[in-house]
Amino acid sequence: MAYVCESLELIDGVQTCVMWVIQKDPLSFLSGLTAEQAQQLGILIMYACVTAFCYKLLGYFIKTFIK
Repeated sequence: MAYVCESLELIDGVQTCVMWVIQKDPLSFLSGLTAEQAQQLGILIMYACVTAFCYKLLGYFIKTFIK
């Protein structure tokens, strides 16, 4: 979480921030994950990557042997 200037004004030749807003981290929803949930999410992502790789490899073998 950080403060970011939302609007600037020129005061005495110097740009000055007149309104500050809080900018939340776009991944802040992940901070509520427990270690077990993070591990499960990581395993699911790994399974998805392995499955995609296997489908790609299977497609390559089918293309190679059907010629």
